[in-house]
Amino acid sequence: MRALIIGQGLAGSCMALELLGRGVDATIADPNRVNNSTSLAAGLINPLVLKRMKKVWRADEFIEYANLLYGKWEKELQCKWRQSVPVYRKFHDVAEQNRWMELSADLGLQEYINPVIEDMPNAVHGNFGMGKVIHAGWFDTQSFMDDVRSLLRAKNDFHSAAIKAPDLHFDSSWLWNGANYDFVVWANGTGVIEVPGFPTDALRPSKGELLRLKLHEMWPTDAIIKAGVFILPLGRKELRIGATYDHWDLEPGISEKGQNFLERQAADLIKVPYEIVGREWGIRPTTKDRRPILGRHAESDRIYFFNGLGSRGVLMAPLLAKELADHIMDGVGLRPDVDVARFY
Repeated sequence: MRALIIGQGLAGSCMALELLGRGVDATIADPNRVNNSTSLAAGLINPLVLKRMKKVWRADEFIEYANLLYGKWEKELQCKWRQSVPVYRKFHDVAEQNRWMELSADLGLQEYINPVIEDMPNAVHGNFGMGKVIHAGWFDTQSFMDDVRSLLRAKNDFHSAAIKAPDLHFDSSWLWNGANYDFVVWANGTGVIEVPGFPTDALRPSKGELLRLKLHEMWPTDAIIKAGVFILPLGRKELRIGATYDHWDLEPGISEKGQNFLERQAADLIKVPYEIVGREWGIRPTTKDRRPILGRHAESDRIYFFNGLGSRGVLMAPLLAKELADHIMDGVGLRPDVDVARFY
């Protein structure tokens, strides 16, 4: 059996690994675009919605299978994507401290929340400390993408190409670039809007923007801190700050509004001298009901969609890839809250 996956974001990469693990020949075609949702990913494996202090939807299931899939392929490829980097939530007042302590006793949350209130690093403004998230860490998305690409290239199964729906031809199987495929998975982010038959009103894309800061002093911690925006250290002399969410301004490029917001955040949070050395942006394929989109095209049982992971692709993509593979290969039904059929 052969599969063509269009798009090599986190969704497409995890789908390829899942299918390869089942003995399916998986090919990815991707134009190596910048400014996609994966380029915005902080790389967090994080079970909590830190802004609202609650558990991520299906967090327990997602973490369990993410560790299985990533662990299997880290061993297979002799690489390391998951890093034991602590993740913290900054508190802005005593009320947030108290709420954190209350949640640490909640049976559904206590395995993820360390009740100890820790001091802020001396390089970050803040008087109320921070709380540590248990079972969280950092995932090297760039190395992951590079390693999956290398794995497929070694088998001549990666193509740097931008596929449009008219490029595919069906005659008992899908034909593209001289090869036949049993099924096609569109995992190309917001580009899926151009695929005939995709319910375009299902997506509500959002633009995100980031800052890169070069520090003039050594940064004192490798911890990732959620402080309105994320503070993500890149070594000891550089930080990544972001990201913004904007559903209205989807124009390509950075925006004055987004950059002004991030510059204010950086000034309010970072004590040590710094300079801005980079500005980044990307478009996330977020959905109007904040749930992923998986499943079969309304008019073909050989076309599938894997999309809408938003900002939690690192956490969600492995299990969702498994569920989509179960659906395609074994006829297992999809959950109604992720099935693309909810929009038909």
